[in-house]
Amino acid sequence: MDTKQILSELESLRNSGTKVPGFRGKVMVESDKLAQLALAIESGMPADIEEAQAIIMQRDSIISQANLEAKRVKEEAENAAKILGVHVRENLGFADGFFVNDNYSQSANYIKKAINIEPNQASAHSDYGVVLQKLNKFEDAIKSYNKAIKINPNYAEAYNNLGNA
Repeated sequence: MDTKQILSELESLRNSGTKVPGFRGKVMVESDKLAQLALAIESGMPADIEEAQAIIMQRDSIISQANLEAKRVKEEAENAAKILGVHVRENLGFADGFFVNDNYSQSANYIKKAINIEPNQASAHSDYGVVLQKLNKFEDAIKSYNKAIKINPNYAEAYNNLGNA
């Protein structure tokens, strides 16, 4: 017997009971019928409890799997960030080498690659402005310095470079 059936039987038992005068709504019921319902409740409980425990275990398993997946994704993201950081540093290193040898267009290409990998690096935008300035692209250099300042309003070198443009 399921819970709804048991509750319906209890309601029926109460309604069919004999009211006891002077006891404010108390009723006499068939004790055999009441014992039968109590037994049904008792036998149904372990199944309900087992089902609830199974649901809880399933939930815990799902949470555990989600935590493992989140950890894996986080590690992948951290590794990707490290790799991107290496690429940014490599491109800026190449750019610096070309800049020192007065090959400003190649230097600009490598700085632009670094900016494409990490667009929120103020120093790269400022360096790009310096190279653009060397290429006599003053308006573009000013835009690049302003971008560096927008990313990092405390970046003094960008203000200095902007003043020189």
